[in-house]
Amino acid sequence: MRVLSIDLETFSPVEIEEKGAYEYAKHAEILLFAYAYDDDPVEVIRVAEGEKIPGEILADLRNPEVTKTAWNVSFEYNVIERALKISMDYSQWEDTMLLAGACGLPLALDAAGQTLGLPIQKLASGTRLINTFSKPDGKGKRTFWHEKPAEWEEFVAYNKRDVEVEREIRRILKQACDIPETERKLMKIDFEINQRGALVDIPFVERMIKILRTTEEDYIGYLGALLEVKNPRSVAQLAEVFRKNGFPVETFNANEIPEVKKRLLESDLPEETKNLLLHALEIREYLAKSSVKKYIALQKSTSPEDGRIRGILQMYGAPRTGRWAGRRFQPQNLPRPEYPDTETLRTIFTYPDEKVAAILPILTETKYLEINQIASDLIRTTIVAPEGKMLAVADFSSIESRVLAWIAGEGWKLDVFRTTGKIYEAVAAQMFGVPAESIDKSSPLRQKGKVAELALGYQGGLGALTRMGGSALGLSESEMIEIVQKWRNANPEIVNFWKDIEDAAKKAIAEKTAVTVKKLLVYYDEKGFPAMKIKLPSGRSLVYPFAKIDESTGQIVFRRKKEDTEATYGGKLTENIVQATARDLLAHALIQLSGLGFQIIFHVHDEIVAEVDAENAEEWLQNMLQVMKTPPSWAQDLPLGAEGFVSKFYKKD
Repeated sequence: MRVLSIDLETFSPVEIEEKGAYEYAKHAEILLFAYAYDDDPVEVIRVAEGEKIPGEILADLRNPEVTKTAWNVSFEYNVIERALKISMDYSQWEDTMLLAGACGLPLALDAAGQTLGLPIQKLASGTRLINTFSKPDGKGKRTFWHEKPAEWEEFVAYNKRDVEVEREIRRILKQACDIPETERKLMKIDFEINQRGALVDIPFVERMIKILRTTEEDYIGYLGALLEVKNPRSVAQLAEVFRKNGFPVETFNANEIPEVKKRLLESDLPEETKNLLLHALEIREYLAKSSVKKYIALQKSTSPEDGRIRGILQMYGAPRTGRWAGRRFQPQNLPRPEYPDTETLRTIFTYPDEKVAAILPILTETKYLEINQIASDLIRTTIVAPEGKMLAVADFSSIESRVLAWIAGEGWKLDVFRTTGKIYEAVAAQMFGVPAESIDKSSPLRQKGKVAELALGYQGGLGALTRMGGSALGLSESEMIEIVQKWRNANPEIVNFWKDIEDAAKKAIAEKTAVTVKKLLVYYDEKGFPAMKIKLPSGRSLVYPFAKIDESTGQIVFRRKKEDTEATYGGKLTENIVQATARDLLAHALIQLSGLGFQIIFHVHDEIVAEVDAENAEEWLQNMLQVMKTPPSWAQDLPLGAEGFVSKFYKKD
């Protein structure tokens, strides 16, 4: 098949960083259209100057016998469909950016080219030229090609070079990585999910913005009166107040305020002054952490035409595992609610303004320290089901613990998942030598088993246990050290796996060979570019570009981005393998569910969210759970579990 490589330069009055590529594309016009067939020289069509796109290209954009390629296909695809008013088939396209992600490379064209050390690189003038021709300036004025002819010629060269770099990267990746057919299916499903988007309750979002802004203004006015400053937003004015009170502060950044507060409490200032400044810092911290920005971002990136937000998932966003990352709405990073009854809380904020104003003080006094926490708890619920639909939300149960036991061959733990499923009780029983039946949810031993299971699977020790909440349980350092040892004694196969996988990786790199470890193949591959690879049970491989053994430390290091290197070890490799395998189980479920007609709107690590018919929503949910509980052919002996619920809005059950 012939290959048509494409790169566009465009203009749109819409800010892409603010509203996203999907909204940007609706208003975009093509300025430059760079293309090349196969290995032919790259040509640039100067559309802005009046040049027409040849009929051959317009025909080939819809020709199934021509493969279209680009870096980040969804951008080119959406702009071309809207600007040229033609319909295309995504399955005829191949996204070089996603191929790069599958091969362990960065998702930015310049960074990928630099990591590979290409003889030709993306031109550094891009940002300057895009700011000149692709967007209005600060006053809303647009610059046309004829107004800056020299810079325009640079832009043409920049456009041409992007195709040359993308094509060279694609050539290398075709040699370097064997992409399984399931991944190619998944790329199409991922495109469809991002195109479909999720429905946003805009009236609710606007209500929360109004409440948060009003609260912010109240706090700002209060801070100004408290410190007697004209502009309490001014860092300089705040710093002057602190200096006059004998406590100079150089920064009021939210992430540094806790340290400033600590120094203030330890100072020998008079108690009255200390309390005044401490109160001011707390207000400043509140304002810096305001949730209003999240709601505004959601409002701006939602389509005014149908109320849906699109493009919130980035396939291969996590380069080591192939997991998805979030964009704008950031579904992967939503905070876990502190208030258990989200439904009641949400209902309160749909009442008329005067009723909310009456209830809010009671809420903040009895349940919360601040309105920010309420807004944070409710951010999930802005995603809602359309009329006649419900959201089916389902997630894999204890997926990483199950996969780790399966990969490492920890048989007793797999037996627990095949029977009771009470993993924290079983882990505690194994650690402390007591019957599992003697441990219930209120048992301190269960809490110790739970925190150990969550913290220690990837070679973590005292630090990992502390970060996961060991100190919050009231455990001393010596007790936590004892728990680490007990967990490791109870999981000998997992502990052995850490060493085995590191030894295999080092052997593969040093001897340029392949080593089998349990269900995995660790090997060194020099096709395309040198890399250590780990073939997963699914058939997909994890890629560690330019991996080598550091002579001074003996560690495994690989190229992470450009010339930067990252070290890894047995526990980290184990984490990558487990999370990547869990991701492949999610991917398998996405493919199966899509084939059954599920309208998936997004997914988060181990959770899938779909719009289903309201009248038989429970039936849809049960089918969804059955698919997720059924392991793929490559993991027939892996015991899977899944739980879920249906709701009119997205939430944590």
